[in-house]
Amino acid sequence: MGIFSGEKDYSTSLKELLEQLWEYQEAEASLMVDIATLQYENGDINDALGFLEKSDYLS
Repeated sequence: MGIFSGEKDYSTSLKELLEQLWEYQEAEASLMVDIATLQYENGDINDALGFLEKSDYLS
């Protein structure tokens, strides 16, 4: 596959991929908050809360 060519590369690649995943998760969380904020500002309080509950933000 060319991604991993040895144990050292595996550790480096795994770390890089986990960091990238964390960045995506942070971006996703930020977007969810932005969407819920817009819903709230438009008077859709129940939709905003429902959206956050579906996204496991308010568990």
